[in-house]
Amino acid sequence: MGQTPIWISKLTSKKQHKALGIALLIGVIHSLIYLIAVPPWQHYDEPGHFEYAWLIANHNLKPKLGDYESSMRREVAASMIEHGFYKDNTVTPPDLLQQKKPVWIGFEQTDVFSIYYYLIALPLRLLRNSDILIQLYIGRIGSIFLYIATIIITYFSISEFIPKEHPLHWITPLTLVLLPSFTDIMTAINNDVGATFIFSLFLWGGIRMVHQGFSWRRLFWLISTATICIFTKNTSAVALPLIFVPLLVSLTHSLNKKILWGIITIGILVVIGFTLAWDHPANWYRQVSDGLLARNTHPEAPVGDYVFQIGMRSGERPPKFSQIITPDTLAYIREYPITVGAWMWADKPITVRAPMIKHVQYTTTRDIEVGTKPKFYAYRATLPDDINEVRVLIEPLYQASPTNNTIYYDGIVIARGDYPLEETPKISNPEGTEGLWGRESFQNLVKNGSAENVWPRLRKKVVSAILKVFPLNPSWLFSALLDWENGKWYYKATTLNLNQTFWAKFGWGHISINGNTTYRILGIITLLGIIGALGRSIRLRQEINWDLLIFLALSFLAVWGFTIIRGLSSTEVIGQALFIPAARYAFPAIIPTLLLLNLGWLEIMQQAERWLRIPIKLQYALFVIAFLSLDTLSVISILRYYQGS
Repeated sequence: MGQTPIWISKLTSKKQHKALGIALLIGVIHSLIYLIAVPPWQHYDEPGHFEYAWLIANHNLKPKLGDYESSMRREVAASMIEHGFYKDNTVTPPDLLQQKKPVWIGFEQTDVFSIYYYLIALPLRLLRNSDILIQLYIGRIGSIFLYIATIIITYFSISEFIPKEHPLHWITPLTLVLLPSFTDIMTAINNDVGATFIFSLFLWGGIRMVHQGFSWRRLFWLISTATICIFTKNTSAVALPLIFVPLLVSLTHSLNKKILWGIITIGILVVIGFTLAWDHPANWYRQVSDGLLARNTHPEAPVGDYVFQIGMRSGERPPKFSQIITPDTLAYIREYPITVGAWMWADKPITVRAPMIKHVQYTTTRDIEVGTKPKFYAYRATLPDDINEVRVLIEPLYQASPTNNTIYYDGIVIARGDYPLEETPKISNPEGTEGLWGRESFQNLVKNGSAENVWPRLRKKVVSAILKVFPLNPSWLFSALLDWENGKWYYKATTLNLNQTFWAKFGWGHISINGNTTYRILGIITLLGIIGALGRSIRLRQEINWDLLIFLALSFLAVWGFTIIRGLSSTEVIGQALFIPAARYAFPAIIPTLLLLNLGWLEIMQQAERWLRIPIKLQYALFVIAFLSLDTLSVISILRYYQGS
C-alpha cells in the first residue's frame, strides 16, 4: 500500500469532509444555470452531435457519414431558426421546403464512431415522439450526468494521494465546478463530454495503480477505460500508451527508481531510433506517408546536392508537400506581383504542375511539359487582397499517375516582383535563400526550397499503426511540431485562444466576456499557477512522489500537446482553412490541469501568508470570490449576447 506523499503541507479545516457534497450541490446548480442560459443548438456543433444520437435512438444503427432523416433535419432547422440561431451568423438560414437534398443543420459528426452518442441515445429512445426541443434538453441532461460523475471521479482521484485536511482536497473540485467554460461544454451534447468523463475515469485507475500497487482488477480497469477512450474521441486516445506508466511503476515497485526511469529512458530512445527516419525535407508537410523518398541526392541537382524526389506508382496519386506561408510573409506579397519558379524534370517526359500558391478558393499554378533534364520554369501571379492564409504546394498531378515515374523539383523560388521568365536565376547559396535574377537581386520566400535541410519523419509502419487508433495524420502532426519557424504565429494565436476558451468563452467560440483586459488577467493568473507549481516541485523535490507526478505530467502534456497542434492537422487537407483549437479538446486532462494550477496558487498563497502576513483564510475567501465573480460575468455575457442587449 502506498503512503500519502508528505510534499504537501497540511492545513486543517473542519468542513473538508463535506467537500464532495458541496461540490456536487454547486455542480448541479451551476449546470442547470448553463442549461437554461445557453439557447438551443448554441454549443459547438450541437445540431450534428444531436443528430448522431437521434439516429441511434430512432433507427438502432451505427450511423455513417451521409446518413440522415429529412423530417428530423427540417424539425431541427426550424427550431434553430425559431431560437435565433442565425442571428449575426454568416450562414444563410436553410430552405425548409426544398426536397432534393437534405436540409443543412451544420457539420455532420457521423464520420467518427463514438460510444458517447450511444449513452445519450438511451433516454432519447423513450422520447422518440416528443418535440425535438424536449429531446435536445434531455440529451443535454444526459451530459450533465456525466459532468456530475466527473466531479465524483475528480474527488476520489485526489483522495488517493492528498489528505482530506489539505486545502487541495476541496479547492480542486470547487474550481472544477466553478470553471465557466468547463461547465458550459459539459452541459452540451458533444462528444467532448464523453472524452472528459472516460479519460478522468482512466486517470483515477492509473492513480490507484501507482499509489496502491498492481492488481489484476486495476489492470482491467486501465485497459477497459483506455479502450473506451479510443472509441469515444481521439482527444482521449492517448490513454492507450499511458497504460504502461502505472503498469511499469506498480510491477517494479521494489526496484530503484533511478534504475527504473533509466531503463524507461533507454527504451524510449530505442523506440525513437526504430520509429524515425532522417530523410524528410525540413519545413515541408507531407500528406501521404509511404516508402518513396521525398528527399534525395541527385548528380544533376541545380542547387546544392539534394532535390525533391516524388515517386509515382501507376494508378496512384503521388504524395504532395506543402509549406505554410506566415501572415507576415503574406502581408509582404499580397497585392504585389510575384514570380514563382523551380527546376523540374522527370525520369520520363510528362506534364506536371509547377509549384503553386494555394488558398481555399484561389490557386496559382501552370501545367509544364518537363523532360529528363533539369530546366527552370517560372510564371507570374498576383495574390488577391482578401485572402488571409496561403501555402506553397508541390502537387505534380491532381489525378492518379498513368505510369510509374519519378519527378524532381529543385530550387523552388517565390520572389516579390516581376522577374524575367526566360532567364534562369543564379542562386547564391545551397539553401536557395537569395540570388540574382536577371540584373536584380531577390529574396526567396520559400524555406528550404532545395531540400538541403532535413527533418526526421515517422516510418510508414509506425504511421499505419497510429492511424488505426488516431485518425489525424501523425506524419503531418510530427512535422508541425518541428516547424517552429513557420508555425510560431500559429502557436501564439493558439496559446491566446486556449487561455480564453479554458476560462470563459462560449457558444461556438464566438461569445466572449467583456474586454480583453479580463483575459490578460486570467492569462497572468494561469502563468502564476504554473510557475508556483514548478517552484513548489523544486523546493520540495526530495518529498515528491515522482512516480505519480510523472504519470500525471505525461497525461497533462499528452492531451494538451495534441490540442495545441490539432489545428495544424487542418493543413493536411490542402485548401482547408487553418483553424485555431479551443481548450475543450484538452478538457479530458482537467484533473492534472487543475491540480497543477491549484497547487501553484496554493504555493503563492502560502508564501504570501509567510512573507506578507496575509491570513490564509482571507486568501481562500478572495480565491472563491474571484471564481464566483468570473462565473457571474460569464453568465451575464451569455444572457446579454442572446438577448441582444
